[in-house]
Amino acid sequence: MLNIPGYDVAALVEKSGKSASHIYARLSLLQLIPEVAEAFTQERITASHANLIARIPQESQAEAFEQCWRKDWKDDEAHLLPAKFLSAWIQSNLYLSLADAPFDREDHTLNPAAGACTTCPRRSGYNSSLFLDVTDGDQCLDGKCFQTKISKH
Repeated sequence: MLNIPGYDVAALVEKSGKSASHIYARLSLLQLIPEVAEAFTQERITASHANLIARIPQESQAEAFEQCWRKDWKDDEAHLLPAKFLSAWIQSNLYLSLADAPFDREDHTLNPAAGACTTCPRRSGYNSSLFLDVTDGDQCLDGKCFQTKISKH
């Protein structure tokens, strides 16, 4: 949609009256893996759950989706947890603090395929409108790349 002339985020903000962060959040839903997209369209998860999952790399989305549910000892079926539990799980398990990284975040040679962290789209600071709730500084969302850079450092 953003490839259509006249449809950029600023135009969508003006036309819809919604904030830029709202527009980015809705556009990010296009990045959902099929299993999560289907659950969202069938209203098995909320928009909050879908937005949280859509912000993370697709290879981590299935694992995050599993964290949306819990089956208690007396339940026959798993029930949907509030989105704040999913948010806490994502922050604890998938976000990696770039401020605490032992390597130089501007060194593009540590992982040439990914390049430097400072220009990487797989970090929360790349699109701060989409990650307004991330208050702990810039976070890496690509654990494999992060570990590769630590190993080469």
